[in-house]
Amino acid sequence: MHKPHLSAFLSLAIGGGLITGVPAASAQSVIYACVQSNGNNASVRLVGATEACRPNEGKIQWNVTGQQGPAGPQGQTGEIGPQGPQGEIGATGPQGPAGTNGTNGTNGTDGVDGTDGANGTDGADGAQGPQG
Repeated sequence: MHKPHLSAFLSLAIGGGLITGVPAASAQSVIYACVQSNGNNASVRLVGATEACRPNEGKIQWNVTGQQGPAGPQGQTGEIGPQGPQGEIGATGPQGPAGTNGTNGTNGTDGVDGTDGANGTDGADGAQGPQG
């Protein structure tokens, strides 16, 4: 079996969609296949994990999902997008704690003495006192 031709064929067959009628392998994490190589030609037949290959075939397997590669380089900073719409008014917050009492102010200066008022009217005569 000439492996470089086989890997190229597998890449074309799987990447190019040459394999048809393959049941979905959503629950499987490994794909198994039997490969027959005839010079520059190869044929691939998908099989189950425990299914044996024909005498003129070799069995291969590969993971559906490979190992995660290293993180790529940091991308360039994108342009600033447009400003979004005004948000709704938020709920009123709780009342804050009472503040401390301020210091007493200084006493003011005494006011100016006022002017004397006008004389009042004479009062009525009083009642006669007891006889002595």
